[in-house]
Amino acid sequence: MYLDPLDRQILEFLKANARMKNTQIAKALNMTEGAIRKRIKRLEEEGIIQGYTAVLAKDIEGLEALVFLTLNKNRLPQEITNDIVKINGVQEAWVLTGETDIVVRVHCDTPRNLDIVVTSIREIDGVKDTTTHVILKHVMGSLQSKSTLIPKEK
Repeated sequence: MYLDPLDRQILEFLKANARMKNTQIAKALNMTEGAIRKRIKRLEEEGIIQGYTAVLAKDIEGLEALVFLTLNKNRLPQEITNDIVKINGVQEAWVLTGETDIVVRVHCDTPRNLDIVVTSIREIDGVKDTTTHVILKHVMGSLQSKSTLIPKEK
């Protein structure tokens, strides 16, 4: 799936504001609304755009935490992340290099539910150790429930 510079510009607009009207994007890019609509439909059909979501203020409800995992060598990180992403409350997971093998972003409504999620992660075969850090304040960037992955141009 190839993304040309115009596709990337459209995705940038939608990442900033998923509710932006096609006519607004078209005007900003000096194109017709129909051309923008067709490109967005193609991006959705190809799985580049996987959904649209509302991003809530993090201090409105619940807890946000990062769980750092160290793994045993009996399973591949991808196998473990396949298990992790099935746990309710897990928002994102990254496989890393270095001492920490995987980082998981978790969102829960109560400390008790955070404990349940972290315990569920610890019980996965191949997880050796976890360290959990509750996020107190979001300073920069955007933590969203769904991220748009944009493949690099070939």
